[in-house]
Amino acid sequence: MARWLLRATFSEGMCYRQREVVQRNRRIGVGILGFQEWLYKGWHLRFDHLTLAHHGVRETLKEMRESIWLEAEAYAAELGIAFPVKVTTVAPTGTTAKISGTTEGIHPVFSRYFIRRVRFADNDVMVEVAENLGLHVEDDLMNPHTKIVSYPCRDAALDVVPESHLCQADEISPHQLLTVQRVVQDFYADNAVSFTVNFDPEKFGPAYVEDVLATHGRYLKGTTFMPEGSYEQAPIERISRERYDELVLEGETYAASSALDCVGGACPIR
Repeated sequence: MARWLLRATFSEGMCYRQREVVQRNRRIGVGILGFQEWLYKGWHLRFDHLTLAHHGVRETLKEMRESIWLEAEAYAAELGIAFPVKVTTVAPTGTTAKISGTTEGIHPVFSRYFIRRVRFADNDVMVEVAENLGLHVEDDLMNPHTKIVSYPCRDAALDVVPESHLCQADEISPHQLLTVQRVVQDFYADNAVSFTVNFDPEKFGPAYVEDVLATHGRYLKGTTFMPEGSYEQAPIERISRERYDELVLEGETYAASSALDCVGGACPIR
């Protein structure tokens, strides 16, 4: 990946100013996907149990970072270009992670079971297909000539991590979430880490958030705090396993149709 990203710095289509900066810095960013699954597969570790002192995770991240640095250095010398100023990162990986069926970057799953709402033009053939499969279809309240199809989803991480170990975002405190980012920031990434802390503002008020930022903020780069708030027809909605089972039973044709399965919340592309 380090070699591929270095080759990408030769891409065409840059203006001369951008080209000058790229040639000088050769900045790359080898990133991470599926971090929550990786913690379980490597150490049977829950996301909310990772600490700054966990030796195995720390040393493995450092080893990965060193391998990437060494390869980037060797390949830059081979190509006769400047050594990249930065080599490792955690980038926003929403779409990429959904396509590959993994958790996004170093985020925990949003929810083990959820409803994914997908918008279609009201004359799209997929709307009729969804209705025939017994899926819930409704008008988009904000956009005319648009229908919303609700797909009951089971996160693909459950194929790797037992339900008892797969904690979801609303079960993890902002303090613990930032602890995970800090581990990755300290021992792997030299670029910014893209990380969003979803939290309940009624449960974690301003004083708590201020304290958490005072504790972790100076060690982090790239953090976003996102207060969760319910609004109508949200793209994703948490549900219980019982509710998921009910929805699947209500649409038996859908449950039997693997072609329309929203693996990890990644609904089919048509």
